[in-house]
Amino acid sequence: MNGLLTAALGADVASASLAVIFLVFLRAGTALMLLPGFSDAQVPTRFRLGLALILSVILALSLGARAPLIPGDPGSFVLLFISEMSIGLAIGFTARLGIAVLSFAGALMAMQSGLAAAAFFDPQDTSQRTIFTSFLSMAAITLLFVTDGQRWLLGGLAASYDLLPAGMPLPLDDMMQLLLRLGGDVFRVGLQISAPLVAVSLVTNLTLGLLNRMMPSLQVLSVAISAQLLVGLAATAIAMGSALLLTLSQIEHSVAWLLPPLP
Repeated sequence: MNGLLTAALGADVASASLAVIFLVFLRAGTALMLLPGFSDAQVPTRFRLGLALILSVILALSLGARAPLIPGDPGSFVLLFISEMSIGLAIGFTARLGIAVLSFAGALMAMQSGLAAAAFFDPQDTSQRTIFTSFLSMAAITLLFVTDGQRWLLGGLAASYDLLPAGMPLPLDDMMQLLLRLGGDVFRVGLQISAPLVAVSLVTNLTLGLLNRMMPSLQVLSVAISAQLLVGLAATAIAMGSALLLTLSQIEHSVAWLLPPLP
């Protein structure tokens, strides 16, 4: 009799532990679908799934008293299911906004350098993007992992249980304000990244315009295309370091709302 009771209690504990891991997996797996670097189409699906499972087990074991309580009725469990997925989506989307600055900056840079029509395959979202956007995005993701930037992302995911405990509904008002602020940062930082090339391109066009007025016989159009391209590439090469640092800072800023303030 005691053996049957012990086995039943052990089965209940195992079922509760699996349910906790599953709930953690909902938040971690949903966030990994959008986190920069982890969500790229070139990352194998099995790798992302395995990483989400490993993170779920580690987080579930380290949560302790913060672990989600398993509700008894199916309706409450469904609400908890939706809540965890919505929190995971919010974490992944806000982090994704950090890398989105390069899409806006790359479009401006391509337009100013005359390469707006040169579209290349972007492995991050399997779509056609300008050469500046594709190159800067791949460089930023590479630098993110080289500098252990993935620890910001995964650390923010782990710290989210302090700010948003399991079962707590997502604060929509605060989240909307956060998204509006991060959305504004996309345009602000994008303009900062593309500002050197835009300024150099403006000076180049003004110079060519003056030459055209001074030397009407000069074929300005044929000269302008080559000059604009060379000057644009040179300005991009010089400003690339600052552009990547700004992008990494923006990614860190996009998950800073999850991390506790420094003492």
